[in-house]
Amino acid sequence: MKKITVSLLFVGLIYFLLITWVNLFPWNDTHVAKAFFGDDYYTQLVIGTIVTSLPIVLSVISFLIQKRFMMMICTVLMSGLLFLQIMSNWLPYIFGTTLDAQHLHEILFSRTLSLLPSISNHPVPDSAHTVLFLLYICILITMILSLRQQKVKMKMKKSA
Repeated sequence: MKKITVSLLFVGLIYFLLITWVNLFPWNDTHVAKAFFGDDYYTQLVIGTIVTSLPIVLSVISFLIQKRFMMMICTVLMSGLLFLQIMSNWLPYIFGTTLDAQHLHEILFSRTLSLLPSISNHPVPDSAHTVLFLLYICILITMILSLRQQKVKMKMKKSA
């Protein structure tokens, strides 16, 4: 399970960096974000990259070296990234959001692909973020399973 977890973490990191830094229109639209944020674009990009990449990189390290306490902390950090996805994309999609947030979503994501149907006037997550969300779920599940597997192995060693 450790190999699957680490592999998914690498895939998640590479995918995140691609959709953040490379314009893959119509999958994403970095040109619109650059125009919207103006002079602050690269600052926003670097901060967002660090905040998102750091938990993933730490998770890779912790699962490679198999330090249980560090693995648990990284699992909580990855839960935080999933929580941010839920708060920024999925709750507004399901329950709606403010007019300002709808307008911002329209500016940043109106030209990108979306696999999901619209719900009333709620902002629809674009496909790039839908895939990222699914990757985060898979990563979190494998992290939890890896932790559980490690715990079983530790119990077996103690009883032997």
